[in-house]
Amino acid sequence: MIKRTYDGAQRSVLLPAMEAQGLRPNQKLGQNFLVDPNMADAIVAAAGDLSDKQVIEIGPGAGALTVRLLEKAAQVTAVELDAGLFRLLSQHVPQAQLIHEDALKIDWSAVIGNRPVAAVANLPYYITTPLLFRLLQETKADPLVLMMQKEVVGRLCASPGGKEYGALSVMVQYGAEVETVLTVPPQCFYPVPKVDSAVVRIRRRPPQTPAGDEAWFETVVHACFKQRRKTLLNNLSALLGRDKARDVLAKTGIAENSRAEQLSIAQFVSLTNASKA
Repeated sequence: MIKRTYDGAQRSVLLPAMEAQGLRPNQKLGQNFLVDPNMADAIVAAAGDLSDKQVIEIGPGAGALTVRLLEKAAQVTAVELDAGLFRLLSQHVPQAQLIHEDALKIDWSAVIGNRPVAAVANLPYYITTPLLFRLLQETKADPLVLMMQKEVVGRLCASPGGKEYGALSVMVQYGAEVETVLTVPPQCFYPVPKVDSAVVRIRRRPPQTPAGDEAWFETVVHACFKQRRKTLLNNLSALLGRDKARDVLAKTGIAENSRAEQLSIAQFVSLTNASKA
C-alpha cells in the first residue's frame, strides 16, 4: 500500500498544484478535472479487487484516480499526453509508471507486464470510442471501469429496438457484459463541462454466439448501421450486392425491410456467417 500524500481530487490541492506548473485546463484536449473525492473513491471501488493487477489509466490528468489506484493496485501505468500534466504527475505521483505519450499510438505490448490487467480511467471524451476499442482489442484488461460522456455510456448499454442501439453497442456487447455503475454530475468537475458523465463497467466473457470470422463480423455490423434509416436489404446490398444480400437475409430468416437496430447480436452473427458461406 502506498500512502497518499497528495490528492488531485481535492480542489484545494488541485488548483495550487496546477498554478505551480503554470497550467490551465486545455479545452481543446477536453480537460475537465474530477474534483469530488467521494466520486473518485466510488470509481476505483467499482473495479473491485486490484491487489494483483496492473491498472492502465489513460488521461490521468492531475491524478485524482491515480493516487487512489496506487493504494489498491499492484502497479499503475498512467498514460498522459499533456506535457504540463506529465510534469505535475511526475512530481506528485512518482510511484506510478508514468508514460508521456499519445494513448492512440502507444504500443501496449511494450507497456503491459506479466500481471493481470485492468483499466480504470476518465477517458478524454473527444477520443473515447477509439480508445475504448484499443483497450478491448490490444489489451486483456478486465474489468474496464471507464468514465465517459453519459450519451456514449447509453449507447454501450443499449438493447435492440432503441435509438441508442448501434454498431458500438453490438461490437462491445458481443464479447462483454456492460453496465452503468455511476452517474457523475457536471458539478463534480473543474471546469464544469457542458455534458453529463457516467461510469461504465465492462467485464469480458466469451461470445454467447461466436462469429466464424470476427473481422468480417465487424464489417457486417458497420455496414448494417451505415445508414440507419435504410432497410437491411439496402445497407447489405452496398456491401454484398443486391442478389447476395437477398440470399443472405432469406437464409437467416430476417425480413428484407428490417432495420439494423431491430437485430440481436445473435442475428448479426447469423448474417456474418451466412454471408461468408
